[in-house]
Amino acid sequence: MKKNILLLFLLLLSSKPIFSKENFVNKVKEYVIENVGDFELANELYGYIKYYAKEYGVEEELVVSVIKVESNYDVVAVSPVGAIGLMQLMPKTAEYLGVEAEYIPENIKGGVKYLKECLSKNGEDIALALAAYNAGLGAVKKYSSIPPYRETQKYIEKVLKEYNKLKKEKYVHNIVEFKEDSKIAFEDEF
Repeated sequence: MKKNILLLFLLLLSSKPIFSKENFVNKVKEYVIENVGDFELANELYGYIKYYAKEYGVEEELVVSVIKVESNYDVVAVSPVGAIGLMQLMPKTAEYLGVEAEYIPENIKGGVKYLKECLSKNGEDIALALAAYNAGLGAVKKYSSIPPYRETQKYIEKVLKEYNKLKKEKYVHNIVEFKEDSKIAFEDEF
């Protein structure tokens, strides 16, 4: 009995409240840890994601979903077309954003900043923002919609699938199905 009272007293004196937010599982952080595998690296990445998501006003769930689809959390990923890092920033995009894409914190900062720009320029519509992130803002502007690029349509579907895993409410966007397979090259607006 005395041990229980002593334990309760020590818990009350501890610096963290017993029922603080940190004592509950953070679904987004858990998702990052699950996808990265390395606990220390996952914590580091989540710290940057959380910070920049808050700084730019973008949902953490959306950021981690984009990272999952872009690079599958490979911090040294380089695509065949030259996109770099977790958020797969093209060198011209990184330059435009004022970041060095090779460095993890700057890659995440640049990716979140660009994602926010894509959201802002597309009325906060997530699917249109993802289309712009993948195909370019100019492509979305040109078509006034999701461009008829099969790769972009699949990209949006994949990101939304990950995003919906993390959200209580499902985001649904009806992606227009184009009958012809477009071979139009992505626009580079920078």
